[in-house]
Amino acid sequence: MSENPPPLAPTPQEDAERIRLKRLAKLGGSAAASPVPSATPGASSSVSTPKSATPDPARVAPVPSPAPRKPISVVPSPAPAAVVQSRKPPAPAVPAHFDFGQWQHDTIGHVFNVTLDRDVADRESWSVVWLKSLAEELSTGSEPLPRLDGDLIDQLLIARLELDPNMMSDDPEMLQIVASLPEKQTVFEYLVGCWKRLMAARSQLIKRGYKPEHVAQATPIVDKLRELIISYVGLTLQTPDMFPQPTGRNTGTTELADVVKSISSYSGPLLSSSSNQSLLPPADVEIFIGDLGRRFDGDGLEDIIGPLLEEVVYLNEGLRRPEGLGGTDTWRQVVVALEVLVSSKPVASIIPRLPRWNPTNAKAAQFELLCLFGPLLRQHMMPREWPSITRTYFNGVEKRTRNDVESSQNNLRTTIKALQNSLFQIFNAIVRSSPEARDGVLAFFATALNLNWRRTGSHVDARTVASDGFILNLQAILQRFAEPILDAKYSKLDRIDANYLAHSTRLDMKDQTRLKGSSEEVQTWKESMPVPTAPANFITEVFYLAAAYNHIGLQRVIVGSNELGRKIHDYRREIERAESQPILPQDTAAVQQMKDAVSGGTDALYCMETQILDPEMVFRTLAFQGFVGAWLMRIVDPAGKYPAQQIELPLPKEIPSTFAMLPELFVQDILDFITYLLRRNPDLIHTVSRKESFEFIMTFLTSMWYFNNPYIRSKLVQILFQGTDQYDRGNRGVFSDQMQTNPLALKHLLRTLLEFYIDCEITGTHTQFWDKFDYRSNVSSIMQEIWTNPVYRAKLEEVSRDTPFFTKFINLLMNDTTFMLDESVGKLYEVAEIQKKQANPADWAALPENVRTDLDSQLRQMERYVPYFTRLADSNLALFKKFTVEAKGPFLTGEIVDRLAAMLAYNVEQLAGPRCSELRVKDMDKKWGFRPRDLLRDVMQVFINLGEEPEFIRAVASEGRSYSKETFMRAHRFAVKHSLKSDKELTQFALFVEKAEIMRVTIEEDEDFEDIPDEFLDPLMYSMMKDPVTLPSSHTNIDLATIKAHLLSDASDPFNRVPLKIEEVIPNPELKAKIQEFIAEHRRKKREAKQAAQANEDQAMDTGA
Repeated sequence: MSENPPPLAPTPQEDAERIRLKRLAKLGGSAAASPVPSATPGASSSVSTPKSATPDPARVAPVPSPAPRKPISVVPSPAPAAVVQSRKPPAPAVPAHFDFGQWQHDTIGHVFNVTLDRDVADRESWSVVWLKSLAEELSTGSEPLPRLDGDLIDQLLIARLELDPNMMSDDPEMLQIVASLPEKQTVFEYLVGCWKRLMAARSQLIKRGYKPEHVAQATPIVDKLRELIISYVGLTLQTPDMFPQPTGRNTGTTELADVVKSISSYSGPLLSSSSNQSLLPPADVEIFIGDLGRRFDGDGLEDIIGPLLEEVVYLNEGLRRPEGLGGTDTWRQVVVALEVLVSSKPVASIIPRLPRWNPTNAKAAQFELLCLFGPLLRQHMMPREWPSITRTYFNGVEKRTRNDVESSQNNLRTTIKALQNSLFQIFNAIVRSSPEARDGVLAFFATALNLNWRRTGSHVDARTVASDGFILNLQAILQRFAEPILDAKYSKLDRIDANYLAHSTRLDMKDQTRLKGSSEEVQTWKESMPVPTAPANFITEVFYLAAAYNHIGLQRVIVGSNELGRKIHDYRREIERAESQPILPQDTAAVQQMKDAVSGGTDALYCMETQILDPEMVFRTLAFQGFVGAWLMRIVDPAGKYPAQQIELPLPKEIPSTFAMLPELFVQDILDFITYLLRRNPDLIHTVSRKESFEFIMTFLTSMWYFNNPYIRSKLVQILFQGTDQYDRGNRGVFSDQMQTNPLALKHLLRTLLEFYIDCEITGTHTQFWDKFDYRSNVSSIMQEIWTNPVYRAKLEEVSRDTPFFTKFINLLMNDTTFMLDESVGKLYEVAEIQKKQANPADWAALPENVRTDLDSQLRQMERYVPYFTRLADSNLALFKKFTVEAKGPFLTGEIVDRLAAMLAYNVEQLAGPRCSELRVKDMDKKWGFRPRDLLRDVMQVFINLGEEPEFIRAVASEGRSYSKETFMRAHRFAVKHSLKSDKELTQFALFVEKAEIMRVTIEEDEDFEDIPDEFLDPLMYSMMKDPVTLPSSHTNIDLATIKAHLLSDASDPFNRVPLKIEEVIPNPELKAKIQEFIAEHRRKKREAKQAAQANEDQAMDTGA
């Protein structure tokens, strides 16, 4: 059984024809239907082929009729399994018939949508434009009109373009022609339609299956048409009034700008749903721009692209709206447009030559407003420039859930990453377009950098420099440019020219502080360097630019966020203090103002940290800084093989000039960024960065003569301290594992920490007295962290054998402990007095207002200092407790043991003496951090650790100011009551007190000197000298132990401040002999007196008997 096949669906051409007929019916037209014009042979052409009742066979190729479709026979089968399908092998493809003359005629007419034959225009309802004037010009009487060919295309296009849609004429045919023109169609739109139809014809030429020689014959015509159309596109963009244009339409560059701005998913003037032939689909825009770039490369392309980019980017009002990235998606349209434009190498290569690309005469704050891409490059989320984003995404952030806030942050991060990735793609295309363009891009980055070095100033006015967002976006682009060199093995370290700054004129770093060189030394170094024979490679340029932008970009934003955080903290303290007591009516507004400042500041801080703590941004920054650190270590490594080979420490004393002359920012920025991450989110520092960072820190911590700046060393120690902090429950510090296992740490860390503890006594700054306590607090905390490792305990014993060095450390440790504990206790007594006054509201209110204000100020100040001092004292005592177990010897030297005994005895008196019961402070433990029981426990342990040493027992017994058996036994009873020590330890402490008491009695009996000559007395301690020496400059006699102790903390003569070393003191054997003779004489007289007294007692007993 067979049946007829279903009717075929109408083709697009048939649909178009049906629509055309309906339109003609509405207009009252009576033209006969005809096939849709085709640009390929084999299809009937009504666009440009003259049609008549009897076509000329010499001019019109026969059109083969389509073969009739055979009916499809369907033979039913009894069951599906019985169905057998047989396939016939496909018939070999037969090349399509090709008549070059006819193809040429049809294609040209179709592309230009013109004809020389009036009948064709009439038959097509005048949708095809009849070029009457040209037809008349080419007509030769009775001869038929010429076929359209390559020789006529210039005349055809010009004739079409010269048709004025606004013309008035007495010729009805001309009026008909003008009326047939597409309404309000501009020259550019017409040419876009021609180009599009040409592209379709070109595609059909390839798809039709013509023989290669036929395609080769036709291709020059296609290319000629393409070049001609694009040539006139360029001309009309530059000179829109070259040909007649419709009234009321924007023409020229604006038209192309609208096209490229509309490439994204947002509709535009040329991307509507209409069937207008001038439509340019998004997929075609890139090809169109490429044609434009190739045609006008070296022939005025700047005159086209310059104004175009001005409209697309610089003059784009959408980029200047206050909502920025948080509002419209204008920026997406712009970046897509730019990506398409720079896909053409000629277009990309001329961008850096445009006048507005790099406005070198602009000031820092104006640069981003005047440069070509400025409105796009400054798109960001930083609250100063884009406050509406903060209000939109983070308003009332403290009252919102964590998930809600993180959602806002993730949305913004996604947006900013998309923008920065697109910006990189655009700049990368420009860089790759030509060497000159690459140099222009580098010059642009350098100009923006050199204008904005002041961003790093401590009190810079933000209105006088570039915005944070602009600089951060440039930094993000440079980070991506640097990615190819950041491989895991740092194999490209040697590609960076370490002497680049000696001969580069691109970067202005003359005002940057150098690691180890003065400005004069830098100049001498530059003059000594040979002139390079070739310009720096691109990798080197990007490396130095990226390092500099990190300094003025991310690091500066971090400084700003820290400053904002401190302001918020200070406001909170003031609010808390104000609300802790009744608020006066006149103060209500001020308190509310502070609350508003806290709320707004917190919102802004979250917005800033959305970029700063973006995991991808952090990863890129750590990767780049890891490369910088490895590069620096390669420079200073004598073997020049780091990181392939472990570096030997400490580094050589001779510093490579290349390293010494580098700007300090190369080291400082690495340390500052790690410090910030350790404080804000340590988890972002991944495992690889932890090892690299730790080895970088250890390298320079052990070789601090490589820097002029003493703060660098303190920063290194601070990072190690922060890296030991258990930032999250169950997590060890970021660098804890490295300290316990890294060979560099096990070998060098302990002694390096002790050296730093000593060296920070004098930093040369006006704040050195207070700074040293911060630094030493960090050292103490690190020592606590590493003490569990037996390797470090063994290392301490080794270091303690260097008696002068270790003794100096102990002396400073004692000084700090004494000062801190004394300050803590003394201030707490003051706190107790103030609290006592505040406890009685009536008495407090009775005090004059200025007195209350002054007492409040004192209390706030002590709230900051007392917990700090107490913590340091507790930390130092913990070190004494540990060190006196592992290394007793240095604690028993003459210059140490007496002072140690005095310090410990004083601490016992402070913690367990008669006045201790008077110290009553509210919240002493939680708020003030003062825990006397813990302190007393540690002090008692030191006594127990040294309790068997005769030198220590004698020193304690000789201490005449704080030691007393009564006070020490009170401490013992307090420890028993509160179970501060074990029974064994309590017994040991009591035994020590007994020994000290026995020794005290013995000393008093043995050395109760009277009438000691002044020349025998130590001028500082006012005790009799044992080993007198003479100071070389002041010629003063002083006891050797006294001057040793003095020199441990002050390397000068105490009587005239002249520098002094212990090796320079002069022994005074004569005076020593006199003192020894005096002592011997005193003891002889004392024995004789004792013997006489005994004899008298015996005689009295005898008499009594």
